[in-house]
Amino acid sequence: MPRELKPTDEPSGDVVQRKPDAPKVGVTVICTNRLPSPLKPWEHPIWIGVIEEPGSDPSRWNGRYSEAAYCVHTRKVKVRYTNPELPTDSFTQHDKVESLIDLSEEEAKLSGIEAIRHFLGLVAAHQYQQHVTAAESKPAATPAPGSKS
Repeated sequence: MPRELKPTDEPSGDVVQRKPDAPKVGVTVICTNRLPSPLKPWEHPIWIGVIEEPGSDPSRWNGRYSEAAYCVHTRKVKVRYTNPELPTDSFTQHDKVESLIDLSEEEAKLSGIEAIRHFLGLVAAHQYQQHVTAAESKPAATPAPGSKS
């Protein structure tokens, strides 16, 4: 009697199947684990991600199983994150399906205070505005007496 095939059986040539509830490739998401704190929303951006297809070649992942098998086994998906305020600032991460929120086209275009208000709430937007205002009102540093400027 043949044994039941599992996603981790991939090295023998079996096909890895994506979980049915996993976001589809190309879907725009945010990860709840990557959101900044509502108390200090200026500390890092709200990263916007796009689901990417994981690789199927074990030699390009760990030599035994492919990135796709890893994703199926761990219930993670490959996500390419971009800082909406600095598009050249990006990275790839494998995140749990449960921590991802699908975004509409309008939500994916939000940045700065609008994104903070939408994703983190009014209190976070207020905290952000207070921080920005305080930073803008600080006087420029003056050179110490006796130093050349």
